[in-house]
Order: sequence, then structure tokens, then C-alpha cells
Amino acid sequence: MVQSGADRDRELAKKIRSAKPGDAPFRETLRTSERVLRRVTDGIYREPWAAIRELISNAYDADATRVIISTDAPRFQRLTIRDNGNGFTAEALAAMCHNIGGSPKRTLTGANLGVTAKDDPNLSPSGRRLIGKLGIGLFSVSQLTQQFRIITKVKGEKSRTIADVVLYRYSEPRKQHQPVTDEVETTGEVLITKVAAEDADAHGTDVIIDHPLPRTRDEFQSRNIWELILNPPSDAEGEESVVRPICHIGYIGPKDDDTYQEKPVLPWANGDNPLTRFKKLTQAMFVRADQPGVERRPSLISTFDNYLRFVWLIALSAPIDYLEKHPFDIGAEDGVRVFRLGAMKVGKAEEIKLKPRERVRDRLKLRAPERGGLPEFTVLMDDLELRRPIRFTGLPRTTNKLTTPLLFVGSDEPNMSKFDPRVTGGPLQFEGYLLWSPRVVPVEHNGALIRIGDSSGSLFDQTFMRYQISEQTRKEQVSAEIFVHDGMDAALNIDRESFNHSHPHYQYLTAWMHDAFKQFATKHKSLGSETRMASTLAGHAKAREKLEELAENAVSRLTDNEETPVEVRFVDHPELFSDESKKEVVVLPSSILKSALGSQRSSKQNALEYTTNEAKMAAIIQILYAAGVLDKLSRNRREKLLADIAAVVFFRGAE
Repeated sequence: MVQSGADRDRELAKKIRSAKPGDAPFRETLRTSERVLRRVTDGIYREPWAAIRELISNAYDADATRVIISTDAPRFQRLTIRDNGNGFTAEALAAMCHNIGGSPKRTLTGANLGVTAKDDPNLSPSGRRLIGKLGIGLFSVSQLTQQFRIITKVKGEKSRTIADVVLYRYSEPRKQHQPVTDEVETTGEVLITKVAAEDADAHGTDVIIDHPLPRTRDEFQSRNIWELILNPPSDAEGEESVVRPICHIGYIGPKDDDTYQEKPVLPWANGDNPLTRFKKLTQAMFVRADQPGVERRPSLISTFDNYLRFVWLIALSAPIDYLEKHPFDIGAEDGVRVFRLGAMKVGKAEEIKLKPRERVRDRLKLRAPERGGLPEFTVLMDDLELRRPIRFTGLPRTTNKLTTPLLFVGSDEPNMSKFDPRVTGGPLQFEGYLLWSPRVVPVEHNGALIRIGDSSGSLFDQTFMRYQISEQTRKEQVSAEIFVHDGMDAALNIDRESFNHSHPHYQYLTAWMHDAFKQFATKHKSLGSETRMASTLAGHAKAREKLEELAENAVSRLTDNEETPVEVRFVDHPELFSDESKKEVVVLPSSILKSALGSQRSSKQNALEYTTNEAKMAAIIQILYAAGVLDKLSRNRREKLLADIAAVVFFRGAE
């Protein structure tokens, strides 16, 4: 009789639970589906940081409040990811061994295994919205090593469970010589043992990776970069063929003897605390953006080595606090203009004025982030306390007239209740923002990023989910995030780094993002026009003030401070005015100017230029009167002289 998967799980869980410290270790076969094995081991987790990201997600789902990552930098001979989460129950560990890539999360069996809330399979035991799938995070470690150790403990137990895991590499030849049942394949083996625990109340899980794969160590050490810099090819003509990182952890070379071939260059001091270190790391990027001669939009690749770039990307993806504050916690004092996005297809963005001490979330009734009953979640990596490295204030500026950051905020919860969930994908609810600033730093933050459960597997999509309208300049100046509270899980591919673009939830988010970007672009164009006009008005007003000052100074010198400039008026019918009998008022026909400037004032710009030129001509007339040049001339000769002067002063050349 063939044993069912459920029976195998129960038997292994019983075996794990009954084992005691001092008992001999026992072996168990690891199993997974052929589909998962192909997808995960064929390189879905393209860089080491992504595997660490998945282990952080597992810790978050296990209700951890703290994750500590140690990488043994710069040697990288051992990696440890430690959390204070719930730990693996015997049942959960058995399920992981027999169904790597499968997930009891979001299923009714999850509560029985201790991985979900009793009344909602979509939540952790403490009420957090679940991020990952049990087993995928651990199996992603196969990208870093083929063997690792799990040390786990549940609160109240008097022993820890140690699982030494060996993962097989996927290969067609091995598959051909191995019996396969129900598309489930042997993917490795695990040696399980128990050790005594001194503190019964302790809980959590350690994942320890000794002797990572050579490729993993090379990536962490940036070996490909440093070898080209330190040993350039003979045809490099004395120039480095790769960019030297501005900040890096140094390089000890292939001998691993702790002798630096390249000494570290780090933005923090040895005495700085972990949070200060991370703040200085992010500040190094923004300081670089303001340095003259530096690339217009600095990138992670040109600024950091692989290790520091990995730290940045892990911080960007994890469900942790922002470096300064959440975008929805921005208030009136932060110097950011806030706009409410209108309804899809028919709405338009409208500016909202926040009251003192009022936050965006208060005005718009926003929820993100939602972390259930355990809002605290901290990640430390080699004495760096990570924060989400996105800033909303103190951003790099440019020569653009519009310099104040603009935050466009919206939310949506489409009514899908009248449709079959198999067609709609079920409920969908989300909030999002678009942040415009003159320069997005680093360049990798340009685009749109989707967070599910306050975590992200993908990076910023610089196409804004394939927005087709040509807005290249504006696209380069926007960062956007969407916080999904309900839905989108089924739209995630197994790698958690990409989406099924045909899924209804992803298609709806795409339509919302495109409409939001259109609303932003329309408002941005309007604000740009207003800003340019305000700048023009100020410029012309300043010019007129200067002309008045020049005329006053000239008249004062010519009359030995005895006279002030006469008042000059240009009117269409000077004969109707009798003020010219007064010495301090001069009334002249408008034709003097019109013949030189033209009479068209079809736009605000033309009208402003006309007014400024009128002030310039008035200053000339005031100086001529003060010098006595016009006193003895008849009205006709005076007006003709002034018209000739205007024609010369305002001559524009061939048009």
C-alpha cells in the first residue's frame, strides 16, 4: 500500500516530536514537485540578496520582530540568518521536508501546523498578512549553497531541533534514474537531531550556511569587479575597464588570508551605532548626487560594491520602516505638495492643503503599512540597522523652475462581488502614490514598485507597468509604490520577483497606474506653466524696479539732488490730458512705443515684455528731461525725437 503524503507528514512529525536530546540523529528525504525544482534551481534567484530576502519574509511570516543577518564579510565563509519568530513546529518542519515549494499558508491546514491564524489562513498567528510560501524561502538557499543547517525552537519546548539539509542539484540524468511518484521528486536529505535548550521561553529559527558556493562568495566579494580593477587586461591601455565603487567593504583576494588587496572605504565610523551607519550609507548616495561633475543620476552599481548594493536592495524589499517616515505620514511641515488622485478615467488630481500636524493618511484615511498585531519588525545586517532607503524630503535639486517635491496619492477597491472570483481573481484593495522630484536618486528607484503585505519581491519597474505614452523626462523623475492590502497573491509567479501579466488583479493595477500617471502628467504640466509664469512676472517686476532705480540715480546726479524724475504717461489721446502743464508729469502718445514695439499683446508674455519696455522708455525720457534735452523742443519735434530713440533702442534686427 502506497503511503499518502499526509500520512508521511504525520509520521515524520511524530518522529520529530518524540525525539529527545541525546538520541541518535535520523535521516529523512526532502521532496518537492518537479515544477518547483526546475523553477527554483534553474536560477530564479538571480543574486544572493534575493535568497536572503526570502528568509526575511519567512521570519516576518513567523511573527518575528527581529532578524539578524551575519555574513562574515569580507570573507563570506559563513552566512547566518537568525530570527526570534515562532519557530518550526514538528508538523511544520515535516510539511517543509515533504513539500518544499508547497505551502500550508493560506490553507486551512496552516493553523494546525502553527503557521497561520486560526480564523484566517491569510494571516500569521499574530495577524500579519502573510508574504511568502513555506519552503520556497528555504529552498532558495540552494542558490547560495547545497548544504545548510536549520536550528529552530518553539516557545515552551525544552529542546531545539537541528536540521542539517543537503540539497541535490536538478539534473535530467539524475531524474531519469530516479522513480517519480505524482510528479514529486527527491530533492535532498535532512539529518534531524535534538539538543537541550536552557531557556524554555526562547523561540526562533537560525539558518546557517557554512562554505557557500564559490559563485556566491564571488558575488558577495565583488570579485569580478576587483580582479578587473587590480589586474586589468593588457589591452585596457592603463584605464580601468569597470567602474571603481565609491563605497565598498574592501577586497581580500582569492587567498582568503585576511590581507586586504583593496582597503575598505565606508561612509560610517567604527563607533557609529547600526542605525547611524545605515543612515550614512544612504546619505553617501544623496551627497554624491549633489557633487559637481558626478553623473546626473547616480546608480547603485556606480556607487557601491556588490555587498553594499545587496544591503540596499534587501532594505528596499523588506517589510520595514522607511528611512525617515512613511510617505503617508508626510505633513504640512515637510515641504511636499500633496495631491489627491481622482477616480479612474474621469478624475483629475487636485491639490490638498494639510492643516498643521495633519498627515496625508489622516486626510485621505489611508491604512498602509498594515502589520497586524506585531507592528515592530527590525532587520540588522552586519551591524547595519536597515531602513527602507526612500526619501521624500531633502531631495537633490536641479535648475528646474519647479523644485518642490509633488506627492500624488490615491486608493481603490473595485467592486468585483458580482463577478465569478475565478474570473476576477477575488477581492482587490490597494493604496498608492507617485512622487515627483527633479531627480530620482538612485536611478534604480525610478519606476513603479508593487508591495504585497508591505513586502516586495520585484524592483522598480521603469516602464511604469508598460505605460506607452511618451513621457520620457517625467518618467525619469517619478518613483511610485502600490501597497496591496487584499489580492494580488495569485498574480505572483513562483519566483516572487515577477507577475503573471494576464491575471485580472495585475491588469487592474496596470490600468490604475497608467491613469494615475496621466493625472500626474496633466497636473505637472499645469504647475510647470504656472511656475514659469510666476518666474516671468517676478523677473519683469524686478527689471522695472531696477529701471526706476537707475532713472532716479541719474536724475539725482544731473540735478544735484534737487529734482525727482518726472512721471511719464503713454496714452492713446494725449490731447485729452491737461496734466502736462505740470512740470512733474509728461503725457506722450502711445504711438511712440507702438511704432517700435508693435501693438500686439496677444499673450501674457507679450504684455509683460511690452510693460517692461514701456518702463525702459520712461526711464530714458526721465533722464533726458533732467538733462534739459527736451525742454526747448516743440511737442512735434520732441515726440519725433522720442520715436526715433525708441526705434533704435528696441530695434530687433532682421526678423
